[in-house]
Amino acid sequence: MKIVKDKIFEFANILSQYSGGVLRLVEHEENKSEKHTPEAASFLKLNGRRLGRDLEVYAFMGKCAGEEQLLVSLLEELLLQVKDSALSYEKGSEYLKAWGHKVFDEDILSTWDELFVKEADK
Repeated sequence: MKIVKDKIFEFANILSQYSGGVLRLVEHEENKSEKHTPEAASFLKLNGRRLGRDLEVYAFMGKCAGEEQLLVSLLEELLLQVKDSALSYEKGSEYLKAWGHKVFDEDILSTWDELFVKEADK
């Protein structure tokens, strides 16, 4: 589980790093403010509001449901939500796509890759 958790945090850091400041990785903050909340876990904030689930919950999902389901959730709940932040989306896509190539069976990789084709390229 530690490896998956590390990958999730690395992915979140990439999204945040290339977002131009609109996305932050936070810990112990309330969902809609920067107020310190000790019981809160780690999550991403887009323009000051929670994005997706706690990163620790994603790690648990990966352990219980498998990395395949985890990757789909990360794609849907995090990556697609930052599509307007071009560089963040591009760098996050590269990371998630490569991770998928280590996880998914060969017979579905072309479908996985198609999820990352830019609208302009279609």
